[in-house]
Amino acid sequence: MTPPLGTTIRVEDEWGTPKLVLPHKASPMRYLFTLASIAVLCAWALIWTSLTNEVVNNTEWFEGFLVVWLCAWTLVGILHLYTLYRLYAAGAPETFTFALPNLQYDSGTPPVKLLIGFGFRPQTEYFKSLVAKRKQFTITQGELASLRLREHESGNRLTVDCGGQRIELGASLSEIEREWLFKTLAAHYGLPEEKNKSEGIPAGTYI
Repeated sequence: MTPPLGTTIRVEDEWGTPKLVLPHKASPMRYLFTLASIAVLCAWALIWTSLTNEVVNNTEWFEGFLVVWLCAWTLVGILHLYTLYRLYAAGAPETFTFALPNLQYDSGTPPVKLLIGFGFRPQTEYFKSLVAKRKQFTITQGELASLRLREHESGNRLTVDCGGQRIELGASLSEIEREWLFKTLAAHYGLPEEKNKSEGIPAGTYI
């Protein structure tokens, strides 16, 4: 199996078993986010120091409100610093081990999604990616029959149903790389490519 030209996908040999290694791609917005974070964290530190002084020195009736505000502001700073850590930390790659007749799948450590916008969906996707956990599955040959490459307006998605869950594969890949992954899995497990290609799904429909 030969990955597409210019890709970061690697083919390795694990005790005689082929293994695909797909490094997660860092968000292209992380450098812009870092620059903005410098200003944000400086302002956060000044406000946090001011609130702390008020709580320590103030004995008025609204001190309880200041304590709640200080706790909330502290959590904002921790969340911001944790996001920066996740953006630059070396995460585990997504891997596919061809342990025939099954497929050993490891999601690796998914990257943080930095989406532009203040709507519900961008914020939800951000928080979900921030707390996403590494998942490992043994996908049987019967479950691989549910492998689908779905086309829709914003691109394609590769999914498989395993143990009652729908798993998205190669989420950080380009469309060309995802199609190559689909064809590679179909070829190794004897799956008919045309049958497994799905009809387009409407934009905004998530499964």
